[in-house]
Parts: sequence; structure tokens; C-alpha cells
Amino acid sequence: MGGKAVALTVINILVTVVLGLLLLPVLFLLLEILSAMRRSGLREITDFAGNAPAVAVLVPAHDEEKVLGQALKAISPQLALSDRLVVIADNCTDSTPILARKFGAEVVERNDLTRIGKGYALDAGARYLEAKPPDVVVVIDADCVPAEGAVSRLSRAAFAIGGPVQGAYLMTAPAGSRRETQLREAMILLKNLVRPLGLYHLGFPCLLTGSGMAFPWAIFRDAPLASANRVDDLQLAVDLAIAGSPAEFCPAVHVTNVLPAEPSASRLQRSGWMQGHLRTLVKQVPHLLRAALKAKRFALAVLALELSVPPLSMLILLWLIACALALAVSWAGATVWPLVPVVLGTAALLASGSLFWTRFVHDRVPAKALLAIPLMFRHTISAAFAAAFTKPKPWVRTSR
Repeated sequence: MGGKAVALTVINILVTVVLGLLLLPVLFLLLEILSAMRRSGLREITDFAGNAPAVAVLVPAHDEEKVLGQALKAISPQLALSDRLVVIADNCTDSTPILARKFGAEVVERNDLTRIGKGYALDAGARYLEAKPPDVVVVIDADCVPAEGAVSRLSRAAFAIGGPVQGAYLMTAPAGSRRETQLREAMILLKNLVRPLGLYHLGFPCLLTGSGMAFPWAIFRDAPLASANRVDDLQLAVDLAIAGSPAEFCPAVHVTNVLPAEPSASRLQRSGWMQGHLRTLVKQVPHLLRAALKAKRFALAVLALELSVPPLSMLILLWLIACALALAVSWAGATVWPLVPVVLGTAALLASGSLFWTRFVHDRVPAKALLAIPLMFRHTISAAFAAAFTKPKPWVRTSR
């Protein structure tokens, strides 16, 4: 065998291995979508003893005077007389603390420009609650509106199972927004509702998504909250799962936010999330797999698979690049082995996209939004380079 043949064989093996590794999240994504499509009823998690837990709702807020009132208007009517509403005004330079007090909230004003991040705000809230701890802590971001009954459902669920609970955190595109923003609404629906719903039907835990979360006090008090991680929710989900308290999805609860209308703000927000996700994926997937093997807990391996699925635009882009390499290697080396995962994975991606769109999206997002896919690819490449070569940015308020 000549040197050229050996080189082709090595390249062929490497490309096939890369395709095989990418094939795992592609097939897992299809499995989640198929599972989410099941028409079985959504089981309600309730406190079997019939007693409502004492609840504290934490609202981390960084210069949120424009949107905080809407969130507090939705939260306040859902609270019992014994419940508490606590706003953590984190490094605020506007009237957020004043507005929160007008709505009857307890306000924790935190000013520390050396420790910036939502995780630090939540940690400050936890330390504040230690003087009079509740049974359950519910976290709702200052720019989110919980659906009617969300606080009760989340708190009862967390109290009943003795572990973290995550509701469906959705985002909607403003009326008249650009196609790119409309497409983002569909992607967030996939990430924060459809995929967790698939795991829920399969009987596995989910990841945390940042808002609409509930924790029993003992878990929240001891959780490693203080962090500058842009996707602190993902890191917290991993830490709690390894510690024996994985999050369970509560599909009956919806918490809604509005995507930034300005394209530059939307891209900045998406870029930050993507950078954080990629960094967490690289660091924590091996950590979860090691913990799964050591503790013999299959659920941790499933969470590793869930975390290994990158943002959809990146997954598609990576798959297209890998397929192009496989086709080039097959043509040069006259071998069909790399084409096997190409055909299987491409069919799985097409099936995933078709099923997701027809079952969950077609009545929410116009089909013309799909024309923004090439633009999403461009921003995906920029975010990937930023994740690799720049430092992660701290908690920055997205312009409204």
C-alpha cells in the first residue's frame, strides 16, 4: 500500500469517526422530537399531602425598569398571603428598586462591580432568605411573564418531588419583526419546550433554562449559585444532577419573554448564549459521562447527550461541513463507508425539521422565516469564533 493510499485510509477513518460523533446528537434530537409528539396526557405533579408550601419568588433584575412592572403584575396575584416576592436589584443604575417597592416587593440592592452575573444575584437572594427560609424558591426573570397559576404549579411540583423543577421558558418575536427574529422564536421553542417535553415523556430529567424554575429550599440554599457564567442555568443543572438532584420538566407551566426587536440586540443575546453553551458543552459533557459511569446513573448519560446537542443552526452547519468532507473523501478514495452516516444523519435531520415544523411551529412562525437560515449560519460562525478566542461576557441587559 502506497503512501497516498495510507493517507486516504487515515483520512477516511477520521472523517467517519467525526461523522459518527455528530450522528449521536442528530439521532438524539430526532428521538426527542418523536417522543414530544406523543399524545399522552401531561401528568400533574402535586403535593400529595394537600398543603401548599411557603413560597418565595426571586426576581433577579439588572436595570429592568422598562419591563419589571409587567412581570410583577403577573406574579403578585399568584401569591398567597404568606408568600414573599423578592427582587434582587443587581448593580442597578435606574429606578428598578423604587418600582419593585411600589409593587410591594422586598428589595435586595446589590452593588458589586467585581462579581457581575445573574448567579451572584441569585446567591444574594439565597443569603437574604436564610433569615426566614421558605419551603420553595421560585425564580422568574424580571423580563418574563408567568402564565396564570405558574407559581403554584412550580412550587407544588418542587415540594412534591423534593427536587428542582423547570417550566417551559418561551420567547415570542414582536409583531412585525424580521425573519431572523421569527426563526429564533422557533429555535427557542425547540430548545425550551419540545426537547424537554421529549425527555419528560421518556422519563428523564431536563436541563434548566434560567427562568420559571423552582427549588426546594434545602437544595437552593446549598446550590453553587455564585457564578459569572453567562449560561449559569446550564452549569447549575449539571451540578445539581451530579449531586443527585436533577431537574424535572413541568410542561403545564409556561413563562414567556419577548425577543429583542432590534437585530443587533438579538444577535448579541444569541451570541452570548451560544458562546456559553459551547463552553459548557466542552467542559461538562465529559464530566457528566464520568459521573454517569462512576455512579452507574444512566440519567446522567442522557443529560450528557442532551447537553451535547449544540444550538440547531450550529448542528446543521457542522453536519453540512462534515458531509462535504465525507463526499470529498469518498470520491478521492473510492470508498462508500463515510456515506453511510451521511445518509443516515441527513435523513434524521430532515425528518426532525419536518416533524418539528409541522407539529409545533407552522401555526406560530411564518414559513418565510426559513429564508433567514443562511443569515443564522453566518452569525453561528461568528459566535463559534468568539467562543473559541474571546472571554465570556458578564451579565449584560439586552436593549429593549
